[in-house]
Amino acid sequence: MHSYSSSSVCNDGIEVDANNLSILFYRMGTSELQSVYADSAKDVTLPNPVGPESTGEWPSIFLDVSKMYRVVLQDGHGTTLIEADPYLPGVVDGLVAEFQTAGFLNTARAIAMPFADVASALDVLADGAYFSVITGCHRAVYRKNDCKAELLYSCPVPAELASWVMDAAGGKSSGTAGVETKSFLSAPVFTVILDAPANGMVDAGPDIQELHDTIAAEIAAGDYPTVIVQVPQGVYLIDSPVVIDKCAMLFVGTGFNVGPDIKSGTWFKVTDPNITPFTFKRLQVSPDVYDYPVRGSGFSNVAFFQEHNEDLSGTWSPTNYPHIIKCDNMLGEFFIENVYALRCNQFLNSVSSGRLRVNGLYGQFFKNIVTIDDSQDVPHIVGVHAWTYWSNHNKIMSYQQESTDFFIFGRVDTPFVDRIFCLGGRSLFHFKTGSGSTSKFTAGSIVADFCQYGLWIESNGFTGDIAALNSQHESVTDHGVPLAGAYSVYAPANSDSGNGPRFSIAGHHVQAVPGAAIKVEKANGVVDIGRAYYERLNQSGGSGATDVVTGSVVRFAIPPTIDNSGSCPLVSTGSAAAEQSIMQKVPAQAVNYLQASAAIAGAPASLQPIGTDTDIGVDVATKGGGLVRLRANGNTVARFGHIANGDTSLLVRKGVSYVEIKAEGATNGDMVISPTGAGCVWIPNGGWNTQHLRLGAYHMWVDTSGKLRIKNSAPTSSTDGAVVGTQS
Repeated sequence: MHSYSSSSVCNDGIEVDANNLSILFYRMGTSELQSVYADSAKDVTLPNPVGPESTGEWPSIFLDVSKMYRVVLQDGHGTTLIEADPYLPGVVDGLVAEFQTAGFLNTARAIAMPFADVASALDVLADGAYFSVITGCHRAVYRKNDCKAELLYSCPVPAELASWVMDAAGGKSSGTAGVETKSFLSAPVFTVILDAPANGMVDAGPDIQELHDTIAAEIAAGDYPTVIVQVPQGVYLIDSPVVIDKCAMLFVGTGFNVGPDIKSGTWFKVTDPNITPFTFKRLQVSPDVYDYPVRGSGFSNVAFFQEHNEDLSGTWSPTNYPHIIKCDNMLGEFFIENVYALRCNQFLNSVSSGRLRVNGLYGQFFKNIVTIDDSQDVPHIVGVHAWTYWSNHNKIMSYQQESTDFFIFGRVDTPFVDRIFCLGGRSLFHFKTGSGSTSKFTAGSIVADFCQYGLWIESNGFTGDIAALNSQHESVTDHGVPLAGAYSVYAPANSDSGNGPRFSIAGHHVQAVPGAAIKVEKANGVVDIGRAYYERLNQSGGSGATDVVTGSVVRFAIPPTIDNSGSCPLVSTGSAAAEQSIMQKVPAQAVNYLQASAAIAGAPASLQPIGTDTDIGVDVATKGGGLVRLRANGNTVARFGHIANGDTSLLVRKGVSYVEIKAEGATNGDMVISPTGAGCVWIPNGGWNTQHLRLGAYHMWVDTSGKLRIKNSAPTSSTDGAVVGTQS
């Protein structure tokens, strides 16, 4: 129960007696009265309309949070003072606090009462009262000042957290157009205005913590609201930790002015490296029982600022702040939308919290943007731009190239990332072994500019698919010179057992590396590349485009284009072989093609022509004086060539003891050797111990006197066997 003064307040000259007020509750959009309750369990009903008791005290009023209402505040003459339609139930000690804000009752916290338009609010509210005008998902917040509306700010509320839009009958929730209504919206959603020091000098952390704790103290167990905290323009110093664990809080600011210093807009300033400014975590209900009321929290349209060393006369390093935001076992659904992080050491650490949603994050980062581990449910990171918003000084950028891992992923299941650009760091994505490995990494376009590594894959069993990876690896202090040990994809060997990375890159563009673009030191890895364009590889000499340990493979769908890379082969010396498909040149109006066919077990694979012609030949051609070789069982079995005098040579290599040319097919298959013109079938030497003719068991050769001899076994000398007939 609450007691308030019955003295009148001024609303543009109208005297209002607080004791004669009454509040009526209707079904949204109708004049049908609805039940209201004196307790959260809805066991005890109140009269409708509700008014103050004879003592001047108002009862606590509880509504059905699953419904939407039309709420009317009337004076003793039945005159409507405030009408809210639709009204989404709040939970700050019933409804009374909503009308405290309107100026009819005193309050320490401002809760913006929704109105249909500004004029309606000015007609009934006292000076100093806050109110909001809602259009769809857009909310404008005002304060009545000297009988006029002072616009505090106007900004969109993220669609997933917008107040529900109900149908005309007050039935089901239709959500925001095109947006699926989330389950966590079954809790009440209401807006508060942050009342905290905004001069950047006085710590605002205690006020934010008090706001959270005050709301938490008023709500019934299990009734966890989503509180949209409208943060007015100003600089809010956070010098003490804020812990959010009893309700979801979405901090929505007025935007920010992008530049190297704090300017206009909504800013959170951090100066103490010994605290984590914002922690969002699960709620411990009892020693062994936890609940997750903070799902749906986040930041929108705000900026963050950290103080760092600005003395660049000597060696530079940033102040070693921890992450500004920590999501600690909150289960999931945390939002970052249109956020600027200026001079930020580390921004967000998410542990055991799935469904992180980043959509628009910009800033300069010295150690890390986002670290995620034990995320078992699909984070989304889209639209991140890490750039020299504060400074591009060589000492700062050199530090970043040595130390900044923009994204660090441990176990992250099916992360979606897209439109990522990061300049000046050690790695764009660093995959480490945390509680597990990253799997099903699904990326659109990701760009690493002036970074040592594009993908640094230390964990085992990494899997994924990337639409486009663009990486450039020059030193910031020595433009044009690649960073030592730089690779676009690097999977180093380590003590962990398991498979190497298995992933694909549809489009791979690499610039300026000292050696290979891809280096894999882990076995059992498979990297599939669609189209590759490599520029300025092998800048230190002696390297190929890939350097892969035996047991792993890089496979190219089409041969990569390699420009300005010296004598750079596809594969480095000592590397496992890469694989690439055969490039088939297709002239205009071509109708015949070459087809390679796989086969089932025990059957041979085949290479054959297909097309519209009835008879299609196959030409196998070499370049210059190159030879055509046929290989089987790892050995050359036949070689064809065209020698310098214009003759053609055929070399058939023996197996264990002989070379077999065997006719197959008909029972009686003749074999014809037919020289041209007056040519003959010629065995060059013909001696007993050199090449000679054998028919069955009989050997025939020419002895040293020029006689043709024959013997029914292998000869042992030139004169062995018998002379054939009479010879002259």
